[in-house]
Amino acid sequence: MSQKRYKILAVEQENSFTKTLTLDCNDAVMPGQFYMVWVPGVGQKPFSVSGAKPLQFSIADVGPVSKEIDSKKPGDYLWLTGPYGNTFKLNGKKAVMIGGGYGTGPMRYLCMLAVQNGITPNLVIGARSKDRLMKHPASVKTFLCTDDGSEGRKGFVTDALAEILKNEKIDAIYACGPEKMMQAIGKAAKGQGIFCQLLLERYMKCGFGMCGQCSCGESLICVDGPVYGLEILDNPEFGKFHRDASGRKVNL
Repeated sequence: MSQKRYKILAVEQENSFTKTLTLDCNDAVMPGQFYMVWVPGVGQKPFSVSGAKPLQFSIADVGPVSKEIDSKKPGDYLWLTGPYGNTFKLNGKKAVMIGGGYGTGPMRYLCMLAVQNGITPNLVIGARSKDRLMKHPASVKTFLCTDDGSEGRKGFVTDALAEILKNEKIDAIYACGPEKMMQAIGKAAKGQGIFCQLLLERYMKCGFGMCGQCSCGESLICVDGPVYGLEILDNPEFGKFHRDASGRKVNL
């Protein structure tokens, strides 16, 4: 797949750490899919899409590549390869979409698609503190959670999920964020027999299965995912390890 250059049309400040970039790209991409984004002279990283037509990425300033992207302005360019990966399956009539940190981007996009398909979504957004919460659409019922209680409910997104499941009949749960968070969500869904899909993010060098950098047990996130069903709970590395730039296991 060839690399293409796209102009940045707009940059929106989501919070103190995250920006959403809109690019002059009208690919028909779905939540869960991702691109390898290259910054000449710096490197490339995978980023999940948080909107389409035009294409959007929600990017947190957490490393050299994302820091350089964070400095970009409208009129600047990024080089993309993709899209790669699978996507979510919308299911039932009522759903919960859960985003942790910048994992909110693809969940927010999935919420809007759910509405278009006649599904009622509940959006749960979690972050360490108020200044790390991403924005949410006013038209969607949203639960905010912060570790320190500076905004919304003090506690974890799983607490908000438990409240929703107590009060509503939910047909599907979707999540993107830290793996330990998603592991807890997956176990809760499995315990109640609810359809659930989780969006995993791992370190990648290629995006199409050649480097093996994004392995999670015997699964390669870039080609087998990044969207998984509850079978991922049986993966011995899920929620326990990730891999660094050299491929070594690192405890989560």
